Amino acid sequence: MVSSHILGLVSALLAVQPAAASEPPEQEIQEPAEQAARDEIIVTAPPAEAERRTQIRRMAREVVRKPRQGYPIARFFLPVCPKVVGLSPVDAETMEFRIRENARKYGPGERHGKNCEPNLKVVFLAESVGPASTWLDFDSESINHLLSYQKLRVINEEGPVRAWNVTALRDSDGRPLEALAGLNNVRMNSRLTHPVTSEITAAMMLIEFEAAKSKTLMQLADYASMRAFVGTQSVDGNSTIPIDTILTLFGDPSAPGELTEFDRALVAKLYTMPRNASSARIFGAVSSRAISLENAASGGSE
Repeated sequence: MVSSHILGLVSALLAVQPAAASEPPEQEIQEPAEQAARDEIIVTAPPAEAERRTQIRRMAREVVRKPRQGYPIARFFLPVCPKVVGLSPVDAETMEFRIRENARKYGPGERHGKNCEPNLKVVFLAESVGPASTWLDFDSESINHLLSYQKLRVINEEGPVRAWNVTALRDSDGRPLEALAGLNNVRMNSRLTHPVTSEITAAMMLIEFEAAKSKTLMQLADYASMRAFVGTQSVDGNSTIPIDTILTLFGDPSAPGELTEFDRALVAKLYTMPRNASSARIFGAVSSRAISLENAASGGSE
């Protein structure tokens, strides 16, 4: 839940409208010098498949928040029930519909019914609340359930978004653990699986309203889906890995308009592989799936 300080300011939230479609610019006649410069552009071949696989695995490791040593990547076990606050009712419903659609297609599935108990919340905060850097500190009630390193990860995030997941440990069959004591006694030495699983029981996201005004509702919903379903972090526009992802939404003016092949592969593989699969095993599967989707998008066979 959002802290009492922020909840007291929810009434100040503004409603955002979908970004208006811009008219395509008129084609200008190029001067000879400009045309000559274009003629000098050298076309380079795409990376070989082995190199592309390596790029995708590196990207997956970069964007997924690293779990504790010896634990798997957390995921929702139960279907999601999204709730968007701070937008007009129509816009909020549009975002919630898109998040549900993503959950149904690629992730944990959706809870049916408008009156379901929300376990994924996206809150847009008005400019009067202040910038994201002032919203939380180490003692904030909103994040007091997180471990110290998790609190610091949220507080130190840069940009107009603060996001975190609430997680719970379970055994390899998904049953709740009565206590954490003695976990070391049941761990198995395996590079492919873990003896425990990690469940996301709730996801929370706070977004600066002003930063969201230039984005479409589809972009915002897809971004929220990626941050919540997997537990990822934002990516700035200066990433050295040439892979498109909606996670650059608040760091790159040319961010994608929706989930990319990489995004869909990451979410889908996390939720179709065993709950206790190792990160390395998941990232390997993500690279194979992403390449398959890229080939299909470019006219090749999936």
